[in-house]
Amino acid sequence: MAAAPAYANPLATVPSAADLGDPLDFHSTIDYAYSVESADITREGPAATADGPIRTGEDLSFKQFRHTITPRAELGVYHDMWLSFALPIIIKQQRELSYSDGIDAGSSSTVRDGLLGAGGFDSNDPTAPAASPLLFRGPGRSGIDQVHLGLAIAPMNQLRDRTKPTWKLGAEARLAAGKIMKFDRQDPDSETGVSRGVHELRLWTSVTKQRGKVLGWFELGWRVPLATKDGSQYDVTDFATSTGITNKGPGQVATLAFGLELFALDDKTALNRISID
Repeated sequence: MAAAPAYANPLATVPSAADLGDPLDFHSTIDYAYSVESADITREGPAATADGPIRTGEDLSFKQFRHTITPRAELGVYHDMWLSFALPIIIKQQRELSYSDGIDAGSSSTVRDGLLGAGGFDSNDPTAPAASPLLFRGPGRSGIDQVHLGLAIAPMNQLRDRTKPTWKLGAEARLAAGKIMKFDRQDPDSETGVSRGVHELRLWTSVTKQRGKVLGWFELGWRVPLATKDGSQYDVTDFATSTGITNKGPGQVATLAFGLELFALDDKTALNRISID
């Protein structure tokens, strides 16, 4: 259905419709991503004196890994304007907490404050204490967090005017879907959802320009939460009320990405391309 040639980089492709000799473009892709995240958890403690500064200290280490497959489709609706749909499917996600170096059950403020018991929890063996330094390992999770629906336009398109870059502007509604992420200590395998229950809006813009076998690109994005779904853990207020927390909701996220794509093969006749991005 897409008769016009397209560049390899997704930011350089422009689905369109109602063009002479090319009435409709439909693009589809499937992406796979593996991500590993880690962080150190530092907790606040009481000041040494009545008017002294609040003390902080390392307590736990956080780790997470995730496998995600994302089918995506783009459908041209007018000249250089298109609708997009994406469904990120998390096929496996797991999180764990471990003691930081020099910390154990006797010195951890998380254990002292009763947030986790000294025996910890390991979903792989819920009946036995977690083997130190592991304090908590959650169940393996899978499912859908959000459905992405978008509308975008390209005010400039290098395929139409070789002197211009390809400039895109887009908006994307990210709607919470799937089973809400919860935890059941008595039956951890019964709560394996991955959804945060957060509806978000993402605004973005990108610019690409190809010269010969080199394509330069950059993208700016901003994502803001709009609302939470019933049952979202962000709506649990007991802990926030009892501790005086004022900001407990999901945060806003700004992104900047840029790079170069180098073509080892760019056969515009057969539409075969091999590149390094």
